[in-house]
Amino acid sequence: MKRCEPWPKDGVISERVLVLTVGVDVQRDRLEIEVVGWAGGEESWSIDYHVIHGDPDIPEGTPGSPWTDLTNYLRRLWKNERGIELKIDSTCIDSAGSNTQAVYQYVKAHRGARIFAIIGRAGSEKPIIGSPMRRRWGKKTQRAVDVYTVGVDQAKLAIYRRLQITNPGPGYCHFPIGRNPEYFRGLTAEKMLTRYVKGFPKIEFRKPSKARNEPLDCRVYAFAALVMLSPQFDEIACNRKQEALKKKTTGDKEGELCNSESERPQSRITYVSRW
Repeated sequence: MKRCEPWPKDGVISERVLVLTVGVDVQRDRLEIEVVGWAGGEESWSIDYHVIHGDPDIPEGTPGSPWTDLTNYLRRLWKNERGIELKIDSTCIDSAGSNTQAVYQYVKAHRGARIFAIIGRAGSEKPIIGSPMRRRWGKKTQRAVDVYTVGVDQAKLAIYRRLQITNPGPGYCHFPIGRNPEYFRGLTAEKMLTRYVKGFPKIEFRKPSKARNEPLDCRVYAFAALVMLSPQFDEIACNRKQEALKKKTTGDKEGELCNSESERPQSRITYVSRW
C-alpha cells in the first residue's frame, strides 16, 4: 500500500496508459473484475476493481443477472488526461467452477468482442496462454466455444516479481490511493514455494486456508488478456500522440510525430513480445 499514488482525478486515467484489459473472476454470487492499464515494458496501472453481485446462472438480459451489468461495464469508455477515450481491448473470464455453462453462454453471445473464456492450469511448465480447446455444451442444441488455458503459475510468478519492482518503468505496478486494503491482501494471498522434482526446481503457489485470492486471480486473467492481445505498444503510442495533436492543431505535424526511430518509445522484451 505504500506505493499507492494519486490518480489525475476521479475517473481519469494516466495518459501513459495505452491498452486496457480486464480479468473477471466468477463466484457463486458475484463477479469480481479488475481493469488494468498497460504501457510499454508491461508497466501496469490498476484502473479499477469492481464487484457485481448476482447469481451468474441468471442469463444476461434477465432481471438480477450480473452479466447484464458486466456488459454495460465493459462498454464503458475511460478518459485519459488528454481527453482521449479508451475502450476495453480484451477480457478474460474464468470458466472453472460451478458456473461454467453460464460463462460459455456469455462468451458465445459476445463473440467478436475480444471476450474470452479461460481456465487456469497449474504447473511451471505451462505457458501463460495455451492453444484454445473447443468446448460444447447444451443438451438439445449443441453449442461450441473456444476455451483458452492459462498457465497460472507462470502468470503469478511474473506478477509477484513485478510487485517487487520499486521504480516506475518496465514491469512496475501502479495502484491508486484509496484502494481497499482487502484488495492488496487478496493480491498477495498466495505463497510462492519452490520444490525440487528429480533435482530440478519448480515454482508452486499455494493459498492458505480461508484466504481470499480473487484480486490475484483477476490480475492473472487481465495479464492473460494482454498476452492474447499482443499489442504493439510503440505503434499505439505514436497513434495516441497523433490523436492528441488533432485536438490542438492540423497540418504536417500530425504525420511527423513518429517518423524517426529516435522518436519512437522503446520498451524491453516482454511476455507479450515473446508469445
